[in-house]
Amino acid sequence: MNISQLSRRILPLWSSIAILSCASPTGPDPPFRSLEESTPIVTGLRITNPHGPTELAEWRSPSDPASPQSFPINIVPKNLGFQSPFPNPGDSVVTLVFAVGATVEVSIWVVRAQGPGGGTGDLSEFSGGNIYAPYAIVVKKLISAFTLQAGFHEIRWDTRDDQGNLLKSGFYRICFQAGDNTTFHDIVIYRALSELPPDLGDLVVNRYGG
Repeated sequence: MNISQLSRRILPLWSSIAILSCASPTGPDPPFRSLEESTPIVTGLRITNPHGPTELAEWRSPSDPASPQSFPINIVPKNLGFQSPFPNPGDSVVTLVFAVGATVEVSIWVVRAQGPGGGTGDLSEFSGGNIYAPYAIVVKKLISAFTLQAGFHEIRWDTRDDQGNLLKSGFYRICFQAGDNTTFHDIVIYRALSELPPDLGDLVVNRYGG
C-alpha cells in the first residue's frame, strides 16, 4: 500500500496509529454496496470535533452506531472499533480512525445516501425524488480487502471519488467491513456553509465556538 502521501503521527487518545493511504486500493473487490444493499437514508448526523472523533452534538436522529469516546491506550478492541469520522460535517479532509483486534481483511467504501425524507442526497433536498439505482452508488473505495494487523489505524480521505473528482455536497455513508464484522457511519460533505440546512449550519458554527 502506498503511504508516501501520508505520515505517521500519535494522537492523544490512542497509542501508535498506522496511517493508511486510500489512493490505490488493492486486492479483490468485496461487494461494494451499502451494507443493506439499497440506497441508504441518512436520518441524522453525529456532529464531531474538527480535530478528533469526539461527538459534540446530534442533528435530528442518527441511525449509525454511537462511537466510544476513546480507545483505552494500549488496549485493542476484541473485534473492531470505528470512531465517528471527523470533522462531520466536513468540507475538505475527513479522518477515519478504527481498530481491529486481530489480523483481518478490511474494506472501507463510501456510498451516496439520501437525506432525511428521501430526495437525491443533495443538501437542499429533503423530499421528492429518488436515486434510481438498484444498489447504493459507490463513489469511493478507500481500502479493498486489505489485510491489516491488529491495532489502530487511520485514513485521511480528501473527499474525492475514485476518479479524483471532489464529491458534490450531500449525504454519504461510510461502510466498514472487517472479516465478518460490519458497521457504518453517516456524514455530510459540504463546500460552503450556506449549503447546509440552517439548523445543521448552526451546529457546525457552534462547534468552532462561533
